Amino acid sequence: MKFLVLNLFLLSMLLTACGGGGSGSSESSALSSESSASSNLNNENLSGLWNGTISEGGVSGEVRGLVYDDDPNDGLPGDFFAISQEFGFIYLGSLVTSSGDDVAASAGRFQIGGGYADQWTLAGVGSERGTIQATATSEFGNVASISLSYDSDYDRSSSLSKVSGTWDNYDEFGNLIASMVLDNNGTFSGSNVAGCSFSGTFSVINSGKNLYQLQVQFSNCGDANDTYAGYATLLDGVGSNDRIEMVYFNDQLVIFDEIVKR
Repeated sequence: MKFLVLNLFLLSMLLTACGGGGSGSSESSALSSESSASSNLNNENLSGLWNGTISEGGVSGEVRGLVYDDDPNDGLPGDFFAISQEFGFIYLGSLVTSSGDDVAASAGRFQIGGGYADQWTLAGVGSERGTIQATATSEFGNVASISLSYDSDYDRSSSLSKVSGTWDNYDEFGNLIASMVLDNNGTFSGSNVAGCSFSGTFSVINSGKNLYQLQVQFSNCGDANDTYAGYATLLDGVGSNDRIEMVYFNDQLVIFDEIVKR
């Protein structure tokens, strides 16, 4: 069952909540990490949006990432997402910053529109609001290099009034396939052309940062019926603040999507 189809993928997977450095709740943490950083009050906070490249086997592609860790010094993992549409993969996992600027991450790699591919570990260095340079190694020995730069869109302020309004989704041919209304209090509801309905809430995490926490519940959506948790960010499309990117998940499905303001 498809929800908001543009740039959408449903990935069959089992997520284990880390319950730690990300949102601080088991519902909105991506994957667990067995590693634990030692307490270091000078750890870099790599929370933010990131843009850059990933190179594997002599081929490079663009990658877009999100890191959220509410306390990089607590030794608990933050949430980590990276999407490369050129390679056709999404990386979903957890990231720990330890010993200052050292970065370690563990992530499953999944095919966009498909299923689980393999498991990757990442090691490198990162600087707050700067860059992340790392090497990733798969469980099968494949090696990739990752170079990311901080996206200053993360420094925009957030508020429920900014995301309120009517939001639409279109397929690749420009056909309207879903709409939702988001109220000033953060609640929203909508439906798609297949009769799937959804409702939920946006909430502000930090008014000085462009990241929202997302809760959504599907009904009349077949196997997708459930409650999901995740993140959203408000970006520019044709105009200013008229596009939202979202990633949200339950214990079986992950959805990445984009909607535009009417």
